[in-house]
Amino acid sequence: MSSLSATVKLITGKDDWGAGVVGAKFGILIEQKTLGRSGGLAFHVSAAREEGKSAEESGFYLKMPSDIGRVSADRVTIDYNNTGHVVNEPITVTDSTGQTSGLTLQVPSGSKENPFTQVEVINLQVFIGPPYNEVFELSGDFGFRMSQGTITAVARNANVAFRGGSNELSVRNSYVALQITPDGGVAFDGNGTPTIRLTGIVDISAENVRFGWNSTGHAVTQELIVGEIKVPMNLGAGTKESPFVLVVAKGFKGRIGEFLTIFGDFAFQRTGTAEGGDISVAVTDMDATFETPAFRMGVSRANLGLIVNTDWTDLDNDGKLSWVGPDG
Repeated sequence: MSSLSATVKLITGKDDWGAGVVGAKFGILIEQKTLGRSGGLAFHVSAAREEGKSAEESGFYLKMPSDIGRVSADRVTIDYNNTGHVVNEPITVTDSTGQTSGLTLQVPSGSKENPFTQVEVINLQVFIGPPYNEVFELSGDFGFRMSQGTITAVARNANVAFRGGSNELSVRNSYVALQITPDGGVAFDGNGTPTIRLTGIVDISAENVRFGWNSTGHAVTQELIVGEIKVPMNLGAGTKESPFVLVVAKGFKGRIGEFLTIFGDFAFQRTGTAEGGDISVAVTDMDATFETPAFRMGVSRANLGLIVNTDWTDLDNDGKLSWVGPDG
């Protein structure tokens, strides 16, 4: 069974509410259990917005009043296969006018124990709240795949934000790659531009923050790919007992209340080895100030390098330390 122009719409009776999938491509194979075949299900569903057409004329849409929010995506694709073999089947249908159309159903192998599943969403736009004053935002390209027991998830040009007045918790322009192996090992490599702002309490931001984690037992240097979404992953080796950890903050700016400010670039890395791993810390061009009505203490243009391993510790630092008491 297949259709190249399937359309499903939910009509609510109100002009400002509705949902639909217009012009979707759909192919499905239901395989009976026979000699040499375990039987199962494989399907492909996709809906893409056509250039020059509105959301309600092609692709996927969810319509609601503008002061509540809006949801849209340029393309949504779902693939599934648990037949135990690769599916590469031409499927055709003939409509009531005698016109024939079809598609080739192509889905990688998956079994009933470990079905192949892939979901890809391009240019997802989710906003909750009135225009230009949304309280929640989720946007970008997202992909998820489960194949032979390995889970892969990626995000490209992703933004997530919670806002309320001048307060904000967000990560923007982010790239995320996640892989979970069948034995439970986890590899994660993500970066983005964070903001944490609670008026009068804390104000933290950075040009870019990267976080890496690897407990798979080997180094991971590759692109994770889900559909058309490709995100690089570059992590040193680490194990579950001694994971590789990486944290890098470039252009960090932090302010807590009116008494503590910190600026600079920071990096932390822990290598994963059977002996427990080495720890490296680097700080460059750091300015830090702790100030109260009674005194002021700080350090300017500080640089710090620290390496700690099981055998020795090395420390290199420089900077200018200042102290101002109540009498100057």
